[in-house]
Amino acid sequence: MDDITRDVYRYADFVLNSYLAITTKNRIKCFNNEILLFLKDTFDVIAQRWDVRIIEFKGGGDYVCLLLDYPHRINISSFIMALKGTSSVYTRKQFKDHLAQFPSNSALWERHYCLVSTEPKTTDGKSAQQIVDDYIANKKLKT
Repeated sequence: MDDITRDVYRYADFVLNSYLAITTKNRIKCFNNEILLFLKDTFDVIAQRWDVRIIEFKGGGDYVCLLLDYPHRINISSFIMALKGTSSVYTRKQFKDHLAQFPSNSALWERHYCLVSTEPKTTDGKSAQQIVDDYIANKKLKT
């Protein structure tokens, strides 16, 4: 049950995991390893502010893919817009010379993104059904 996030305001136990894929504007291959490391750190800071945990991060020359664990109370599309907007500003500022050699307007990211819900990733390898079964078995009635 350690992998279940507890929302004390709504008294809900939940595990919400989704894969997020975002691509660069016009799929321009402008990311190198240094930029990807910078993006990972930037995403981690932004995610903490939103109470979101990044479980996995991977990327290539023109994309980034994240596995997110997030509370049900946030608007996930607002989080994604904040993630893309803030990271775009910081990345363009930090890597101005490198990114100047690539044709683009001020946008780093495409407007669209792909978000796919997925089976929870727990540290002990439990499936979603096992998490639910454990919750039911361990839930005590309040008297």
